[in-house]
Amino acid sequence: ADKIAAITLASDKPEYVNIQYNRAVVYALAGQGDKAKTLLDAIPWDTGNFGMSMYLSGALTYCDLLNPPDPARAQQLLNHVPASAPSSSLAYVWDAQGWLLVRSGHMDEGLKYLNAANAIILPATVHYH
Repeated sequence: ADKIAAITLASDKPEYVNIQYNRAVVYALAGQGDKAKTLLDAIPWDTGNFGMSMYLSGALTYCDLLNPPDPARAQQLLNHVPASAPSSSLAYVWDAQGWLLVRSGHMDEGLKYLNAANAIILPATVHYH
């Protein structure tokens, strides 16, 4: 396990990043937020090499699973999603942005994003929160 950890922490290959991300989620769910945050922070997010779903997952993990949450880092990850994405894809970003704002205490602004997302994607996805 230590050998795998050393490989994943030293790599930006998508398959290793996915392993590292999944390990972080497991640690977060187990209440080991410090270990989870160490793994998440070691992912080279700023390279811009990841797909939209990875940035969304990372943002929601920083916002929802870490204790304490890190909304500033979650926002940074959402900022990596290209604005040129189709509106059906951007709706998921708006959903994540809305949830992040609500979790950060900005209910009115967050609801604007959630309502915009709800107009495009299935309500069940948005209302999952």
